[in-house]
Amino acid sequence: MLIIISNKISRLPTKNYKPINKTPETEELIKRLMKEQKNNNFISHELTVEDLQQMEILKLRKNLGKGELSSIAFAMRIRQAFITDDQPARRHAQQLMSPQLVQTTPHLLGWLIFTNKLNELDVEPIIKECREYQKSFDRILKPYFEDACKEALRCKLYDRMLQTS
Repeated sequence: MLIIISNKISRLPTKNYKPINKTPETEELIKRLMKEQKNNNFISHELTVEDLQQMEILKLRKNLGKGELSSIAFAMRIRQAFITDDQPARRHAQQLMSPQLVQTTPHLLGWLIFTNKLNELDVEPIIKECREYQKSFDRILKPYFEDACKEALRCKLYDRMLQTS
């Protein structure tokens, strides 16, 4: 089950606000998200202005969009990991919360493999789909996905060795 934040903040001024670029890829992702929401595969949570009232978060609003800000605030509120591939958001989140709780999509992939939610054969189709939706994927994230997969498999093997000895 995934969590999605329902952001009720209509106007939070940010320096780097960028509207969604409606490409066929984003349209497809939005369509999939709406389908999963309709099928109740997300838990929705509201985020209030009070959740963003912490001074540290307010100081960051010039540097981050409201999506990143609200996600960091929500992760802090529920004391869970903040997952992002946005480097500025990751840097700022590491200042506000434990660096171990600031993770990336490759971290998530590795964890899903380690916990047997995905297997090694699932990785290539995931990489292929990410490549379709993110043009810079091969250059930026693909090596990290591959490294996360290898590390998860190494840890699983080590875990099995410990259990059998």
